[in-house]
Formats: sequence, structure tokens, C-alpha cells
Amino acid sequence: MELYNYLGHNKYSTSAFCIVLDLPIDLTNFKNGLNDYQFALYLHEYIHFLQDISTIYGLMKFSNILLYTKAQASYAVKKRYKKIKIPAHAPSDSHSYSYVKRNYDMFQLYRGDGVNSLSQHFDKHSITIKQIKEVSNLKPSNNETIKTLQITIEDQNGTTNTVCFGGEIICENMASLAEREYLKNKQLLPSKTTEYPYYLAEKLAEFIYPEIASLSKEWLFWIMDLCLSKSFNPGYVFFLLIKGLKDNSFVKAPTNEKLLAIFDKIINGGKYTLMEIHKEILDELDQIFRLPMFDGNKDWLKVEFERIRFLRQDSQIMRSFMQYKKTELSRMARGIMDMLGHPTVKNDISEAIIQPPARALKFHQVTNLCLWYFEAYKEVFSALNIPNYKCQMYKDCVRSKIIDKEILNTKICPEQQKIYNTTSSMALCPFGVFWKSLGLWGKKPI
Repeated sequence: MELYNYLGHNKYSTSAFCIVLDLPIDLTNFKNGLNDYQFALYLHEYIHFLQDISTIYGLMKFSNILLYTKAQASYAVKKRYKKIKIPAHAPSDSHSYSYVKRNYDMFQLYRGDGVNSLSQHFDKHSITIKQIKEVSNLKPSNNETIKTLQITIEDQNGTTNTVCFGGEIICENMASLAEREYLKNKQLLPSKTTEYPYYLAEKLAEFIYPEIASLSKEWLFWIMDLCLSKSFNPGYVFFLLIKGLKDNSFVKAPTNEKLLAIFDKIINGGKYTLMEIHKEILDELDQIFRLPMFDGNKDWLKVEFERIRFLRQDSQIMRSFMQYKKTELSRMARGIMDMLGHPTVKNDISEAIIQPPARALKFHQVTNLCLWYFEAYKEVFSALNIPNYKCQMYKDCVRSKIIDKEILNTKICPEQQKIYNTTSSMALCPFGVFWKSLGLWGKKPI
């Protein structure tokens, strides 16, 4: 059956290192089982994986969620709650948790509005930018001002809406651009998608600097990546960079060196390095994932981080990613995907598969590398913050073959029923182990 029109609901789980392809095919034959349209969908989600693991923006998001979840758990245990209130929180009135809460709250500004931020009455398929406005946000901890960008957009029916332009819109536009350019290079029609948010960064660039539309798309793809990879406030940096390109008439004589010089002047070296934030995340994971069953997760991530730092030494790497070799992916794109492998890829009808980094011999037993534990912390975070939330990992737990036989027989996960209570666990499903390791049972972490 030809499946080029079957788009489904594909997603990448942020920092859970899991790609979901909602395609009715056997993903265990992943390399040879995707047609061009299906691979384009996979490429879209793979770009999100790269953003997550190799950019300051993505890693800061990972770090913030991890620390916030840990702080929520610690606070619940310290207060000896018999029942955890949902949504839980890391209170700002306590010195031990205030910095975590503050950083988490401030990151909402950097993230900006996301895919589902507009009302159902707004037609996202065709949009026009009507106005942009800089907004100053005062950071109460040290009176530092953080600037964001508000964009007023109009749909084809004349309905207007104002959105905060931040990292999430850039991430989606960048991934969509990769998907569209791949299909265009194959001389295939692009998948139908909405202009919000999947074209908004491109439209913003052209609104500020119309001449930029004459450049090949690889330039905008690279510009988006630079803003994500060097800044935790990529939305506003993107705005400044496009203005800088306009002021320097960049389109008349575009060069890599000129773009990088303008960009470096804006970010002034940045505040963080990949090495620093990689180390911080690994240290946090070492504190939480202390059971032997988590070793595969940590070893995989350490290798990924090492290779990311090697790849990111080339600041032009993502422009090269988009330079196709005839109808095929570029040599750089294939090299990156080979060096990093891919995270968990799954759907509802086949076992999840994982491709470890190339020539990383310690991962030769791929089926035993249970990356579902990264997804477990996402589920715990959701459970702590969304009323009546139920763990979404049941099918993965069954496939993992490491949980209590009682769950396999009853097909009911007891952790879902005990989500609000600090009682002892009967089984060690991924969700339950992560929950317990955070200290939510009123005991010290394992």
C-alpha cells in the first residue's frame, strides 16, 4: 500500500529522546521500510532530536524540566505530604528551590508560544504578519531586562492574533523546512501543513528583510540553527540577527564569514558552553538514575554528548546538512545521522527500535538498551503538573519485559493509580522506578 498521504500524528518527545511515527508499518525494518514521504516525516522529528541534544536552547529546556521535577519531588518529601497536590510546584518562597522555580518560569519567555497556542477560530493555514513589537520583561531576581518579540498575525478571514515569538516556533519552522526541502529535492509535493507555526520564522525574516527571500533556504535553516545553538533566548536573537543582516546588506554579497561576524557581535560569545551544560545534565542524571538498569541510558547519552561537541566545532555544520548531493541527503547529513544514530523510534504496531552511535561497541546489544526511562521522567513531570493525567507508557512497559508479571496479567499499571500518593510501590515499571528514585515515596532516592 502506498502511504505517502498518511501523515498521522507524528511527534518527538522533548528530551525524552523518543520519535513517534504514526505510520502503519513495521518499524523494525526501519532502514528499508520508509518511502520518501515517510522519511521526510522522520527527518522532521530527527531535526527536533538534534535541536534537543546539541543546542543551548534545547539543553537548557532539558535541564530546566529535570531540575524542576526534582525540586517538586524533594519539596513533597521534605514536607512529608501524604498526598501530593496537583499541579505540584517548587515554591519560590523557599531558598532551596527558588532559583529552580525562577529559572523555570523565565524559560517560558524564551520558549514563547507553541503549536497549540491559537484559538480554534483562527485559521492557521494561511497567515500574514501585520506588526512586530519588542517587549521588555523584568527579571525580578536581579532587575535584569529580558526582551521578547510579539508578532501580530492575521488569517485569510481577517482574524488577528498576537503570539510570542520564541524558541518553539523556530524549532518547528526549522524542522518543517528540512522536511519540505527534502521532498522538494526529490521533486515531490510537500506535505500539507499550516503556516503557523511552520512558516512563521521564514515569514518574519521576509517581513523585516524582504530581500532575504532571494537566498536559498539553506541560509535560513542555518540562521535558525545558530540562534538555537548559541542562545537560550533564540526568538529575540533571531529578530536581531535578521535586522543585522539587513543593516549590512547581506544579500548583496552573502558569505559564511560575514554572517558569523554579525551573529557573534549580537551574542557576544554567549553565557554557556556545550561542555558546561552537558556536564550539568549528566551530573543530575547520575543522581536520579542510580540503579544498574539505567546504565545503558547514561552511557548512550555520554557518547551522544561527546560526538555532538565534536560535530559542533564546525559552526557551519547545519548549513552543510542542507546541501543536497543530487537527490540524496548531503554527505554531512548522512555523517551526522551515522555518528549519532537515532533515539527510540516507535509506533503502535511494532517494537520500538534504537540505532546506537556508529562504532560504539558497548551498545551492540541494542534491544537491551532501554531508552524508555528517558521517557519516564517526562511522564512523571506531566503527572506532577497535569490534573488527572495518566501515564502514557503502558505499552512500552509491557514491551520492556522487566516489570512485574502481575501487570502483564492484569494489564493495569498500579503506578497510574498511586500517582498522587506517597505509598510503597509493588512493581518497578519505568514510571515507578523514576518516581521512586526522585524520593517521592517519602524515602531517600535509591
